[in-house]
Amino acid sequence: MSHVKLVGQNSGTYYEIQSTTSSEIKVNDSSANSSLSTIAGDTTSIDTKLPSALGQTTKANSLAVTVASDDTLNVSDSTSQSTLSTISGKLPSALGQTTKANSLAVTIASGDTVAVSDSTSQSTLSTISGKLPSALGQTTKASSLSVTVASDDTVNVLSTPNKDNTASTLWNAQTIANSANATTSTITMTSHSRVQVYGITDNTTDTTIYMELSDDNLNWYRYSEKVTLVDTTNGYFGATFTDICVDYIRFYKANASGSSETITLKVTIMK
Repeated sequence: MSHVKLVGQNSGTYYEIQSTTSSEIKVNDSSANSSLSTIAGDTTSIDTKLPSALGQTTKANSLAVTVASDDTLNVSDSTSQSTLSTISGKLPSALGQTTKANSLAVTIASGDTVAVSDSTSQSTLSTISGKLPSALGQTTKASSLSVTVASDDTVNVLSTPNKDNTASTLWNAQTIANSANATTSTITMTSHSRVQVYGITDNTTDTTIYMELSDDNLNWYRYSEKVTLVDTTNGYFGATFTDICVDYIRFYKANASGSSETITLKVTIMK
């Protein structure tokens, strides 16, 4: 049997191609061997960076990729596609200013302000701001906003009553015996129309005090409204009478409690 030797040419030089004991072909060229060794190393390196098998696997065992800047990603999940389609339908069809009906509704953050780019609007808002008080709360007339009452409205003026005689004491620890009665001195109401009566008594069972009216300070008539206790535990009483048209008034108290009564009664008359 004849032996055949394989040779290869490299830059005009022929080299014998040898076979190793493991039936591998070895090129007797140091440069070629070096290149093949580099290729083998790179191939092994690439192989370690690829998934170990075809098919879906975990993120840690997958090859990282990115979408091209001029490409789009088609999502194969029908639910995600439907959601994305819904979101797309709620966005403006194009960038740029458009009508309110075709714009996306937004709201301003609570800690933010809106910068108006229209110089005319800015000037108008600045003018309006200058006509408002600098802060909330009561301030001077010069720093307040002028207002007027509607033509079909009225103003209720709250004023302090004109007190002509404050806390006049008509009875001061006055004693009224059982089955007796007492009448205060006369109060002239010629220039007044209101009276407040108040005081305290130790008689908490027979509590009615009557106001009596007269136009001549001689003949007296008992008024329908009465003074009664407002505190039946401590014996405090009080009442206000308004629109008094007679010239004279006084107060009457009867005691039928079964024991003597001690009472203090004061009045304030007002115009």
